[in-house]
Amino acid sequence: MNESPAIRILNLARWTPSGDNTQPWRFEVIDDHRIVVHIQYAQEIGVYDLHGQNTLLAIGALLLTMELAATSEGCQMHAQHRPHVQGKLLAIDIRFSPEQTIQVDPLVSEIPRRAVQRRPLSMRRLTHSQKQSLQQAAGKNYTIYWIESLLQRLQMAKLILQTTRIRLRIPEAYPVHKSIIEWNAQYSLDRIPDAALGPGRINLKIMRAVLSSWERVQFLNRYMGAAWSTSLQLDAWTALSCGAHMIILRDQKPQTEDDFIECGKASQRVWLAATKLNLWQQPEMVIPSFARYVSENVKFTTLIDQLQEAASARKTLGELIGTDTDRVVWVGRVGFGPAPTARALRLPLEKLIISKPSGQPTI
Repeated sequence: MNESPAIRILNLARWTPSGDNTQPWRFEVIDDHRIVVHIQYAQEIGVYDLHGQNTLLAIGALLLTMELAATSEGCQMHAQHRPHVQGKLLAIDIRFSPEQTIQVDPLVSEIPRRAVQRRPLSMRRLTHSQKQSLQQAAGKNYTIYWIESLLQRLQMAKLILQTTRIRLRIPEAYPVHKSIIEWNAQYSLDRIPDAALGPGRINLKIMRAVLSSWERVQFLNRYMGAAWSTSLQLDAWTALSCGAHMIILRDQKPQTEDDFIECGKASQRVWLAATKLNLWQQPEMVIPSFARYVSENVKFTTLIDQLQEAASARKTLGELIGTDTDRVVWVGRVGFGPAPTARALRLPLEKLIISKPSGQPTI
């Protein structure tokens, strides 16, 4: 494959994080300095992607990563949204223009190093200087709310347990959970390897057996408390074992596609800045996802009791941050610790590059 500037930029940009490693983008290479990003909204993760908002967060993270990667080629990136198709943004035209004054952004080296750490982290608190660096990375329209004290982390653990029990009990989430895990794997190109999840080998075997059918999940939830025990294993201890939980708040509620794309850019810059500080992060995005469902009165499940549980979780989140939950754009657990020994990789670039889709003009 020709190593043009566009190809080198894309080889870095493909390391952008996305929910459950779905990689909701494909690239059409026009020439050495022009590409088209085609957005793929995955219906099967709809329960976690209200109106495609989390997909747009990932697209924002991708665009920010491409902007940073372009500086390593001495280029400035220009992006133009294509007209909507059936009410959705489906493609973005990208152009890289050489600029003699461009300097390599210091976050470029962190792009492939950034990863999710789901295992316990050090409880050592972040310094004031480190928190300031992350706040600066977020930008002027965003505020990072820090959850640091033991009492706050206990409250956060309770909130995480609430949302985990919801997603383990609703049938709408089961196909997602069954499809996103690659079993007996330390790395995965397009899913999450089971070795990166956190539980020990025996618990992973139990989890795999439980996820083999929804009927089995229902039985164990009803008679053996599987949702509760899994929540404790996956979330309760790790919620306490960290330096802090960070909640990124936007000054105003994000509403438009551009708003969510900008939120994705800010969140990715914070994550890369944290990586540069040798901080690891685990996103906790199910929390704002369920809160938005409740806020917009969207019934994401047929189970009335779980809709009520989601409303309770949103109330807990609001009490925790002391402001409107609609302003929350990112939630993550951060802290110092060892690098993850298992992680989600990415599809090779040749799998992400496509020819021009029929009926799509190139500009």
